[in-house]
Amino acid sequence: MKIVIISNTEDEALILQKVVASFFGSDQLQHLARIDESLHLDRIDLPSTDIIIVDSDEVHDADVRAISGIAHGDTPHPPSFIYLATTTSHEELLRLIRGGVSDVLHRPIQPAEIRDAIDRIRAKRLHIGRASKCKVLSFLSGKGGAGATFLATNLGYLLATEANKKVLYIDLHMQGGDAPFYLTNAVATTTIADIVKSSELDSMMIAAATIPIESNYSLLPSPDSPEKAAGLTANNIDNLISVAIQDYDFIIIDLPHILDALTIKALDRSDLIFVVTQPIMTYLRAVAHMLHLFTRLEYEPSKVRMVLNRMDKVGMLSVARVEDSIQKKISLTVPNDFTNAVEAVNIGVSVIKSAPKSPISAALRGILSELVGEGAIEEPAQKTFFQKILG
Repeated sequence: MKIVIISNTEDEALILQKVVASFFGSDQLQHLARIDESLHLDRIDLPSTDIIIVDSDEVHDADVRAISGIAHGDTPHPPSFIYLATTTSHEELLRLIRGGVSDVLHRPIQPAEIRDAIDRIRAKRLHIGRASKCKVLSFLSGKGGAGATFLATNLGYLLATEANKKVLYIDLHMQGGDAPFYLTNAVATTTIADIVKSSELDSMMIAAATIPIESNYSLLPSPDSPEKAAGLTANNIDNLISVAIQDYDFIIIDLPHILDALTIKALDRSDLIFVVTQPIMTYLRAVAHMLHLFTRLEYEPSKVRMVLNRMDKVGMLSVARVEDSIQKKISLTVPNDFTNAVEAVNIGVSVIKSAPKSPISAALRGILSELVGEGAIEEPAQKTFFQKILG
């Protein structure tokens, strides 16, 4: 969670920050001092903030008005407020509660009371987060080269263009991530490594770091070297997702096949996990191992979807044979359409754009229908004669 502390002075805010950090090491903390004795909540990215702790000697009417304007205003998912004062009268307590304050605590600071107050808000916001409209989808394979990135980037394109959803694509391949090349020829100037460690990470910072694919489809690229990814933690990824879900309908996370702390954190936060494989025994053995790890991580079976990619009638294992090998049903079969896939990759555009009626496009629309419902999908525009000639 993102917690902002506002105190009379920056020194006082730092003291309170140390108390909160001592038992909430995974949270993102920001400390601010009052300006001209006012809170100035306009300097905070409110949609990405979970809790604001106001540390004050006494209850100020201006504070109550400022808090009420946020708590009862038009801000979507407004932050929760904790007010810390030396004393409060019964009337002041009522004013704070009516103004939208979740908890009122008293000085001197009692760490246990602060922890309990934050825990109550955390539990409430977690429950709200589960009902959030944003869905987090992760794509990975048991073995490199299965086509997970190709399918994930193209599903994102479908969600944005045919379902009119706002989509964020996050490339978490910290070594050699190449998701942008499947969609665009634009070169990234900023990557996930440049923003994710920031204590002031907000929706504007995420948007500024992405490559725009369509007006409602943005891609956050991976760092261009392993050295730049050094020091990234699971908490960084957790916070990135927490901030991003406030602004997007779908977040697609492209994961490496090696499970580490960062990958597992992304999988934990995912609503659905798409495991991509090919009908080849080396791939299936790797997938069987990964599914075993998922069982140990206690992921619900319904959360994990198997995608059988590059399926061909010639010389390939049957779907029944694949399912028997990995002991799990195949959710989606993607036909082997080598020509259209390679052409799309070579020119750096989505296969949905270059070959909207290809078997791959048709298969991915099956996932799209499940995610958004048939009624939410717009028919792709038909190309005119001259568009076909000009490509």
